[in-house]
Amino acid sequence: MIYKLEKIEIVESKLFVGSKDGGVEERLKRPVRDYLWVKLGGINAIESRAKDSLRVFKDVLTEYPEQYEANKFQFKVGQSDSLFRWNIYANFWQYYGRFPSDRQHIYYERNFSTLHKKRPNISFDLSDDSEGYASKDDFFWGNEYHFPTIKHMTEKTDTVMYCNVRYVYKKVKN
Repeated sequence: MIYKLEKIEIVESKLFVGSKDGGVEERLKRPVRDYLWVKLGGINAIESRAKDSLRVFKDVLTEYPEQYEANKFQFKVGQSDSLFRWNIYANFWQYYGRFPSDRQHIYYERNFSTLHKKRPNISFDLSDDSEGYASKDDFFWGNEYHFPTIKHMTEKTDTVMYCNVRYVYKKVKN
């Protein structure tokens, strides 16, 4: 079965900025893509993770264009149509997205985030992306390099932004 990229959906995006009373949620003032670092070649981070197509053959999924050996991997479907890929580098099943039982679509789910914290004794900047969706709990959980709680976002330059993205691949008619 071959699946073509149909669309890229922004599922959720959140922006938290610092204030003297701690972090507050703000509306994004620009499109979410503007908040994410641009990859080499002028491609936005969200678009850089999109593949033109996917091929499913037995229990192997291949992402096209193939750039790395990890673009071809074993997969399995779990509860609630959850789709897992075999991580060939770390040898574990890693969440990939959803593969509904009608097999008409594959949903690749990914999150992108940025975090900025500057203090006299420590500065921390993070631009990250990974499989699955993020929530604010991924940033405010006790890590002293991030923000242990949202109340620790006390500088106006403190920033946490995350975006959950769904890549929708539609089955090509045979």
